[in-house]
Amino acid sequence: MAHNTSLDVSFIEWAPDELLSQQCNISEDKAKRVCKLFDEGYEVAFVARYRVAQTGNMTTDEVRRAHESYKDIKVLEQKIVKAANTLSQKVEGPELVDALKGLQQARDNEDILVITQQFAAEKRVTKAAKARELGLAEAAQAIFQGKAVRVRELINGAELSDLKTVETYLKHLLADLINKHPETLAMVRKIGQLDTRLFVSVVGELSAKAKKLKPGDPNHDQIKHFERYINFTRNAHQVENCQILALERGAEREIVSWKVQIKDAEREHPLKRHPVHPSHLQFYQTSFAHALDQSFVPKCQRAIARFLTSRAEQAAIECFARNLRQLFSQQPLSDLHIIALDPGYKTCKMAFLSPLGEVLGHLESRFGGQRFFPEGLAHLKNWCKEAGSRCIFAVGDGTASRETQVELGRLFNEKAFGPGDWKFCVVSESGASKYSVTPLAEAEFPDLPPTTRSAISLGRRLLDPMGEYVKIEPQHLGMGMYQHSVPEKKLSTKLTETVREAVSMRGVNVNTASLQLLQQVCGLNKTTAAGIIKMREIAPIKRRADLQKIKGLGAKSYEQCAGFLIVLPPDQAEAGEPAKKRKKVEATYEPLDATIVHPTQYEEAKRILDKAGVELEQRHQQEAVKKLTKLNLTPDESVVRDLLLAEEKLVPAPLLQTQIRNIGSLKVGERLSGRVQNTTDFGVFVDIGAEKSGLLHRSKAGQQVFEVGQVVNVCIDQTDAARQRIGLRLA
Repeated sequence: MAHNTSLDVSFIEWAPDELLSQQCNISEDKAKRVCKLFDEGYEVAFVARYRVAQTGNMTTDEVRRAHESYKDIKVLEQKIVKAANTLSQKVEGPELVDALKGLQQARDNEDILVITQQFAAEKRVTKAAKARELGLAEAAQAIFQGKAVRVRELINGAELSDLKTVETYLKHLLADLINKHPETLAMVRKIGQLDTRLFVSVVGELSAKAKKLKPGDPNHDQIKHFERYINFTRNAHQVENCQILALERGAEREIVSWKVQIKDAEREHPLKRHPVHPSHLQFYQTSFAHALDQSFVPKCQRAIARFLTSRAEQAAIECFARNLRQLFSQQPLSDLHIIALDPGYKTCKMAFLSPLGEVLGHLESRFGGQRFFPEGLAHLKNWCKEAGSRCIFAVGDGTASRETQVELGRLFNEKAFGPGDWKFCVVSESGASKYSVTPLAEAEFPDLPPTTRSAISLGRRLLDPMGEYVKIEPQHLGMGMYQHSVPEKKLSTKLTETVREAVSMRGVNVNTASLQLLQQVCGLNKTTAAGIIKMREIAPIKRRADLQKIKGLGAKSYEQCAGFLIVLPPDQAEAGEPAKKRKKVEATYEPLDATIVHPTQYEEAKRILDKAGVELEQRHQQEAVKKLTKLNLTPDESVVRDLLLAEEKLVPAPLLQTQIRNIGSLKVGERLSGRVQNTTDFGVFVDIGAEKSGLLHRSKAGQQVFEVGQVVNVCIDQTDAARQRIGLRLA
């Protein structure tokens, strides 16, 4: 064997920072600093906020992309090493040298695949392999090198009994040489990433299994669901990610089959005009055609399909993560009681919540599909009377949601709840039922049934969105595009990181945050978060510095979490909290602990405030902002100044409504104000107060970029009551 010792990452030709620089289009020096931060275990939120000098003012999005690339590069390194060590055990000689050289230079998974596939164990003995066994390798190599070979002399009377047999075996061997040539492999790689001028199309059709389905068969109705992909053809350069994901879903359900078609592939094959001896020209062309049809084109087709699928899956994951970040940044409704309704056609689960989310009452009432039964209506009236006019109805968006909204609109119109500005808003039920049967939900509400817990969860999503959503596994929050068509593990990993980043960047009150919130902060885990809760049960935490006393919270962990844990002034620390007996402790309060300035930056922050003649509490006032902005500061000082001036950016709360519009009442051209509910590759869904959200297709949205919660002015472009669809365009 060529190698008896295992290879490691030092065998690879490039360094991670070099590849990161290329992938993220940043300088190698910056990439080197960023890689060092990630190597040391720093998380995205910490790097983006507190290591601005090292990143050269990279935005949070840029740091996030760099971290994604960094992780991929680390995985790539291990795959290269594994492939190299595997090949070293089963390949020898010049073939191994060439393979290892290729792996040294491999820069993505496709590069590795192209090399390792050459040595993959064949399930059957190929004719090329058989030809080698028959001793024809030298002759094929000679033809490929442009030499003249007397083919007739290769007939040996045994397995090579005639000229036709010899030529057949030689054709397969020559085709194999063409297929494994470095230039051929490089071109497969290039075309596989759609870096080509060839006409490439994506074609979808009814699967062979679906063609046999008859009306009444269990899956026959699925055909209608995928009808737009049955005679589907798109230029591969223009096909949308959502279309690829839909095709993949159709293929999973065995309704649709899809493939990539390439026209005139020989035009870009590097060995089409490979020089050979004139006497072998026709034979070479025959071998080339065989190589083209049997290997080159299929490999390119598979590579393009992998590329399109991977790109679409990544787009779907990014879409979900982007929406999730917005969801965790939603503005809470304050100083309002909430009546939460989890509707159904037979029963409606109700919960009455205080402005702090405490359960003041609950009921599972009958609902006739159009009207609340007397018992349920009486409870609603009593709760409204108790809350006064400061009350909002939260209506789940699931079964019987539309009917419940219509009934509330009627009751509001009839003043059934007395005088007041009564309103309702629709809340996504995604994840509520999953949460209701978790150990956490059982611990919170041990005496309540899961259905009531679901209703409580819906109401609390308005009062404390981040605190409530963090209790639910993010993949169950339904904030994406074709989320069930992407790799579950990849999606879960990405969303877990997204939640951690979102919670950290938002910041949490160290004295009131739940265990679920605290354990998502940079530098913390379940154990250290529990340590914080244990500390504050003895006495309120008065200073960030006190966190260093927590067992298991080392210097690195404290460094990462400190800036994201907010310690409010003593007079605000328990504002709105239920009274509890606590042991009094003497501590000097540090006002900067209530800001996002990091403890290591406090002295710098105080000097900047003194230099500007501004009090910390006044820093957001217009005159103070002017003074701080005018200061002539060093780059490091500017970073601290920006942290002092930073204000929380929240996504507006859901749309409050007094009635629901049915699709039939909407008029084409009618102008409405709505709120973005979800974003996808093909457009955004906008809540316009109708029974269904409207779709603002990207073709109708111009160049505008939308975020969840954003208020937009739209016009009704088209309606389809039968299919329950509303098309929108920008007003």
